[in-house]
Amino acid sequence: PNVPRYAPFLDEWSRIYERFGVPAEIGLSQAILESGLNGTARSRANALGLCQFLRRNWQALNRLSPETIEAYNQTTQAPYCAAYLSVLATMYGSFIPALSEHHSGGVNVGRTLINGERLGGTTTAEQYLMGSQFARDLRSVALREYRDLYRTYGVRSFRYAEMVFGNTINVQQIRSEVRQERIYAMRTRRAIPMGEITRRTQLTASEVQRFNPALLRQVPAKGTLYLPMPVPEFGADVTFWHRPADSAYAGALDEFLQLDAGAQRWHDASFEPELQRFRRRFEATGTEEGRVMATTLAYVIGDLRTSRRAAILDDFRTNGRILQL
Repeated sequence: PNVPRYAPFLDEWSRIYERFGVPAEIGLSQAILESGLNGTARSRANALGLCQFLRRNWQALNRLSPETIEAYNQTTQAPYCAAYLSVLATMYGSFIPALSEHHSGGVNVGRTLINGERLGGTTTAEQYLMGSQFARDLRSVALREYRDLYRTYGVRSFRYAEMVFGNTINVQQIRSEVRQERIYAMRTRRAIPMGEITRRTQLTASEVQRFNPALLRQVPAKGTLYLPMPVPEFGADVTFWHRPADSAYAGALDEFLQLDAGAQRWHDASFEPELQRFRRRFEATGTEEGRVMATTLAYVIGDLRTSRRAAILDDFRTNGRILQL
């Protein structure tokens, strides 16, 4: 139902995803699956927006970002959705477990990989596919007796990556059938009320909100205003996806995407300096997309450091009862 209103932006969002090394069809099909492209979508678990990050995750990113992140604007969300998926795909070496972590959580995916490794999987993708099949089969055989081997990893978790890849056909079809529009981004120096925006642009409030679903009364200072045309009076042009990638950013991204440490190594505290090195390198590019990657990496590093994921997965590898099951 949101195709008439938001599908004209798919080409622009595609360029954003690709700037972070994520194939556009994969990123956008996940957005269709999660939110139906609706920036104001909100789940019962308080997940918000295009790719349905939890509110607390958006708040954490906002604290780390030098700019204001408005979690109900799809064009604000898209770079962070893309950067996060890029980081997870680098950690796992595959988009399949990366997509699954977004849905079912890192601990569930970690257990799935360990089970797949025990079953003989040699690559991360093999381990995930074998481990996910194992979890699904166990649930159908003995739902309670073997629950500790899969916990909350359920049938939807098993099908999630498949549903995302299946939706890539819908992305291609919509992009070919719907006339696409340009989006221009301006970084505000001050709060700008809706009335001023409609007066200067001659756009209706409804049309302004189509580009900015989060906008009710005003765009906040250090926020980003999106319009079908550039208006320099509203702030600096930050439409990075309209420009070629900066060479420093492109070089940093290329090297980052080739990291081949493996997911288990990422959970080791000794790997944090390497991630911090890339965070500083992205930040030093001085680019919009570099700041997004630096902010997202800071978020992931913080989560790896403060969560109990590493300890839980280490116990899952060595716990005698788990091994007996």
